[in-house]
Amino acid sequence: MRQGNTLEKIYLQPLKERVSANNGKIYPDAAVEFEIMLDLKGDWDRNRLDSLANLIERYSELFTVFENGVKTPRAVRILLSGGGAKYSAAEQNPRYFSIDGSPDDFDSPLDSSIISRTSASFRSLIKWRGMGRMPEQERMKLRDYVSRAHASGRKIRFWAAPNKRKVWKELLDAGVDWVNVDKLRKFRIFYLAREEKRKSH
Repeated sequence: MRQGNTLEKIYLQPLKERVSANNGKIYPDAAVEFEIMLDLKGDWDRNRLDSLANLIERYSELFTVFENGVKTPRAVRILLSGGGAKYSAAEQNPRYFSIDGSPDDFDSPLDSSIISRTSASFRSLIKWRGMGRMPEQERMKLRDYVSRAHASGRKIRFWAAPNKRKVWKELLDAGVDWVNVDKLRKFRIFYLAREEKRKSH
């Protein structure tokens, strides 16, 4: 990160300005919380997580909070990604974070308000790369992962998927909630055409 580019300067302050301009929302017509993911690099102990929470609390009017088991939704929901944060985050009260976990968390004792999403590498799970038809065995494997995530009350995200329409179609048909893409314009065209076709049927 460039010197002077802090989380507060490049994210929190602009978010506050945007929410203020849009009457408490990121987008004027937003019906749901806007999610941001903070990827925590390295080892995060309780003290470092507490320091992050103290910073976030200074902008508490922006962020969804969980206190004494009760969720108060606001304009933005924070998901933390990183291996060391989940149990420390679970102990916080009030808590401004949910966790982006892994498939190992499908059966976690932590509930879905704490680990609200699970993420996995598409390439580590599926050998198919979007050429020809997706093998039925791999299609069933993908859908089983999605079903297991949803059965635990969690959403699911795949990253490192090939940027191909056939792959995007299989992911969305399987019920994947979040698809990481590098070619945003190409995906937007694909997604809008798909939605238009769906609405016409």
